[in-house]
Amino acid sequence: MALAARCHVPPLILVDFDKTITTQDTLELLANTALNLTGSSLKWSYFTDAYMEDYQQQLATMNTSIPPWEQLDALRPVEKASLDRISNHKLFQGLTQEQLHSAAKSLSSTYLQPGVLEVLNKVKEQLHIVSLNWSKDWILGFLSPLELPREQVHSNDLEFDKDGRTTGLIQQHLLTTGDKKREVEAIMQSDSKAKTVYVGDSLGDLLPIVEADAGVVIGNDTSLLDAIKQMGKQIREGIKRSPNTVYRVDTWKQIHDSRVLH
Repeated sequence: MALAARCHVPPLILVDFDKTITTQDTLELLANTALNLTGSSLKWSYFTDAYMEDYQQQLATMNTSIPPWEQLDALRPVEKASLDRISNHKLFQGLTQEQLHSAAKSLSSTYLQPGVLEVLNKVKEQLHIVSLNWSKDWILGFLSPLELPREQVHSNDLEFDKDGRTTGLIQQHLLTTGDKKREVEAIMQSDSKAKTVYVGDSLGDLLPIVEADAGVVIGNDTSLLDAIKQMGKQIREGIKRSPNTVYRVDTWKQIHDSRVLH
């Protein structure tokens, strides 16, 4: 028994951010924070309307007979065009890391999932955040009690100039579920003996969830659940170890109580 305990390798804990750690997508909050701090006359609705127009046009020409993960990766041009548009309009120009961190920290008590910090604090040594969000400082602000190293946050990020202010450019790194899959594979190379647990909530998490040793869906996104089934995985309510299965939960307490993170 003692030998088994000594040989236990803690799993790599890979967790999405928006709507997994938070109760809602925080990109609009991030954008409006930037608009307020800079006093910009830009309207966030311009960017969302343009994104939806591109999205609908792409859907109209998409081959729906291809697998769901290929359909999602086919949306990469839409995602890239959206980030390019935001960068070109300099929506995020002139901000400091401290402004982003402080703004997120001030919102954390309102928008964090109940109990999530307590759960993640117990596994923070092996924790990696894998997110399509646009700012590492924003994510770290929400998670400030964890004091995570920046290296444990894997996401797009804002570019800073030599004076420590954002240039307005978004450094594009993760745009699709395929990008997340490749990022997770790179993280796994640092600890190839560890099993992986991935927790996510939406289609952007599809491939990492189905390929993890333990994939966990938090919430009830039917598009994600349907895509998981199309990929031949069963979905089990709660977390009871079964082969070829993805688990669905509603709360971080369920994840904690299952001990799947240990």
